[in-house]
Parts: sequence; structure tokens; C-alpha cells
Amino acid sequence: MSKLVVSYYRVPTEAERRAALQKIALVRRMLQRCAALSEALERIENVEGEELSQTLARYDQAVSEQRWDDFVEDYNRLYDRLPALEKRLEQQLAAANGRRLRLELTALTLAGNASGDDKAMLETIARGAKTMRGDALDAAGAKIEAVLARQLNAASGAAAKAVTAAQSELARTLMHPDAPPPERISGDGRQAPESQAAAEADRSRIERLIAQLSALDEDAGQYVDRVLAIAREKDPSTRAMQLDSLMIEVSERETGRRAARDLSRLTGDAHAELTPFDGPAVDALRERLRSAADVSQAKALFDEARALAATEAQRRDGALARAAMLKALSELGYELRLQGEGWAEGTQLEIQRPGEPNYDVQLSAPPNGRIQSKVRAYAHAGRGEGVNRRDVEVEQSWCDDLRALNALMQAEGFVAEIVHEEGPGSAAQKPLPPRDGTRETVGTAAPRTRSVT
Repeated sequence: MSKLVVSYYRVPTEAERRAALQKIALVRRMLQRCAALSEALERIENVEGEELSQTLARYDQAVSEQRWDDFVEDYNRLYDRLPALEKRLEQQLAAANGRRLRLELTALTLAGNASGDDKAMLETIARGAKTMRGDALDAAGAKIEAVLARQLNAASGAAAKAVTAAQSELARTLMHPDAPPPERISGDGRQAPESQAAAEADRSRIERLIAQLSALDEDAGQYVDRVLAIAREKDPSTRAMQLDSLMIEVSERETGRRAARDLSRLTGDAHAELTPFDGPAVDALRERLRSAADVSQAKALFDEARALAATEAQRRDGALARAAMLKALSELGYELRLQGEGWAEGTQLEIQRPGEPNYDVQLSAPPNGRIQSKVRAYAHAGRGEGVNRRDVEVEQSWCDDLRALNALMQAEGFVAEIVHEEGPGSAAQKPLPPRDGTRETVGTAAPRTRSVT
């Protein structure tokens, strides 16, 4: 290690801070989604557990005031817990919506066969089903069960209309999806397999349709009348075709809603990646994220945000490392020759031991957060060709000093990683022309540097 060395300096505390900020941003977004689901569920069901809206408000307040330490106690807990909670809340909300949708459809189905007080009661239940809670929902279900029993008894009579019987059986299916269907007996005393198969197919379609509508994160009311109209269709093949068509439409609607949710999550995750950073490139990417139009574009922007975050992290660690190195090199007794007022990314720094005019070390800071050092020899009278002992001695000296430099850097919180190295004497020096004596020299006193704490 000495002729040419490429080093990468990391600041673990900074990396931890950036990771914490990114995780906090993700937690906030998960909290926002979970709080919205919880609030929707609380409107119709009792929700046990942590008050998510209060937790979210506390996070929002602390973030606005940049009180990051307030999150230390629970952001890791929430980061691990919230994904499962979000999924559970989605399932609970779908189940709650499904129960009320069944109640509404059953009430409207039975209302078509009812009259008088029963009809008025069923229509009232249908209108309020979406927002019914607890005891009211149970009471409405009990009332519907009573009407359903009366209609099923009436539908079993020989004089019952076919449409009335079909509607009563639809209501029975809606209220008791797990109950076996009633037997249908043909004129010769045997089951009618065609009718039985058609009924089972309708039952399966309706169950899938209810599941789709229950998971749809919007009001399913626009589909209720269509479901009822399809259920009144007498022709089995037409009814099946209409149910299939409606299921495809709802599925496409849900696909679109899911894509919108995925778009929001991807752009949110990308914003979280960028949370610890600022600057023109970061601001430009944030603006593009706000205008992302589809999932594929959001995925590409997320990958871009992650790459930019990694680049920015390297750049910032590099800036901190260069500032710390200037101080450490001065402490080691080197004279510093800067290209400007400081050691900026993409520029070089020359360092030299006092009293050693024929050698120096060039330090480069390419735009990737790394530091490259190279021992250079200068032509002078009496210098021979090829590898000579003095070259190796100076290269070895820099090797030793680089270890001392890295020890000082470590004391400041840096971790050094040697990416590439060439040992002393590994290749012959190609001497540079003799110095002209006009270079500006910065003394060994420590230059002004940015704090690394």
C-alpha cells in the first residue's frame, strides 16, 4: 500500500442517522394508511388497540419540529408492526363492508316480494345498512331472518311464482353463504342436475362478486341495483353472462384502484429514500415523483431515488472525510497545497513533507465519495532509471503515514475501506519535471474545516 491507494471513508453515525430518517418517513406513510383504514373501520365497528391517529399526529408534530429523538422509542417497533396491521385492517374493513353489503342486498331482494310494514322495514334497513353498527346491525339481521323465513315458506307452496322463489333463495344465499342449497326434485322424483348446477354456479358468482365489492375501497352502491336486476333474470345463461360481465367490470375497477394505491406507495417510498437529502438534483426528482402517472414510471423513479440517495450519501461522507483529512494531515506534519479555498469533490490536493523536495503525494477526490492517493517523484540531478531504493522508502513512508491518518480518522468516527492498493516498489516511478518553486503552500497549521460531529 503506497504507490497508488484508493480508499473509501464511511461515517457509521451518519449512515445510521440517514437510515433512521428514511425509516421514520416510511413509518409515517404506513401510519397514514393505517390511520385512514382504522378511521373508516371505526365508523362502523369498534377497533381495539393503539389510537393510530394520535400516534400519527405526534409523529407529524415531531417531524415538523425536527425532534428526531422523539422517535427512538417506537419507530422500529412500528416499522415491524405496521405492515401486518395494515393488511389486517384491510381484511377487517372488507369483512365489515361485506357484512353490510349482504344485509343491504338481502333487504332489497326481500323487499321485492314484501308489502306493507315488511316492505317499509326492509327498505329502511337497506338505506341504513352501510353505516349500521353493532347491536343495530344484529337487530336488523334478526328482522330480515324473520321476513326471510316467511317468504321461504311461502315460496315452497305450489302456487308460488318462480321469480318469487328465486328471489327468496337469493336472499337465503346472501344471509347464509355457507348453508347447503335446498334440493330441487324433478317430476320423476330425482334431482334435476342441470338446475342444481346452474344454482351452484350462480351462488359461486355472487359470492365472488360480493368479495370483490367488499374489497373495493369506494361506495359499492352503484352496483347494488345491477346485482338485483341480474338476480331477477329468469334465463340462467343470460343471468350467468351478466354476472360474469359485472365481475369483470368490478375486477377492472379494483385493478385500477390497486394500481393507484401501488403508485402512491412507490412514490411515498421514493420520497422516504430522499428524506435525508436536499439540493437541486433531489428537489428535481421530488418534483418528478409528484407528477408520476403510472406504476411503471413510479418503479423507475423509485430505483432512481434509491440510486441518488446512495450517491448523495457517498458524496456527503466524502465531504466530511476530506474536511477531517485536511486536519489530520496537518497534524501529521504535511504541507498542504490546495487548488482553491478548500478540497472540493472532483479536485486534487498535493501534500509534501517539509525538507523532501523530490517527492509528494497527490490526493484526488473523484465524484464517488472515494479518495485516491498517489506518491509522485520529481526529476532531479543524480536520479537513476527504474525502481530505486529511495522511491520505495518514500512510498513505504506514505504507507505508514496513511495508517496513522486512518487511525486519526477513526478517532473522528470514520471507517476506512481500502478499495485498491499498489505496494511500495510495485512499479517504477515516472518522475515529473523538476518543481518550478511557484506552488502555493499551506502551512502545517490545521486549515479551517467543517465539523464532523
